[in-house]
Amino acid sequence: MYRDVIDGEKLKKLLPDLPDDLSEIKLEIFVRALSDETVKIEDILQKIKKRVGRSSYLGKEKEVFFFEEDELIEDLRKPLLVKLKELGYTANLKEGARGTVVITVNWKNA
Repeated sequence: MYRDVIDGEKLKKLLPDLPDDLSEIKLEIFVRALSDETVKIEDILQKIKKRVGRSSYLGKEKEVFFFEEDELIEDLRKPLLVKLKELGYTANLKEGARGTVVITVNWKNA
């Protein structure tokens, strides 16, 4: 892992989509190699965010997701819950019947 402090203007040249409020200050950045676990978590997050977007459009504020135990292994569960909380969701994880993992995601519609 690599850690550094960089001027926002220089980072804006590398990342043109960087928000303007971040391009005007000094930033602390962390760089690490992308792992297979991170890719799996991002794939699951995309599925969850897609369905949450549809449900919130319909006025719902809760959705339940079912995963097979081999699809969401033990090592990925806690990092997935942390990522969901970072995105502003409240998530509960339970062990279901027949080797399933049940994740209940709650949010507030604006």
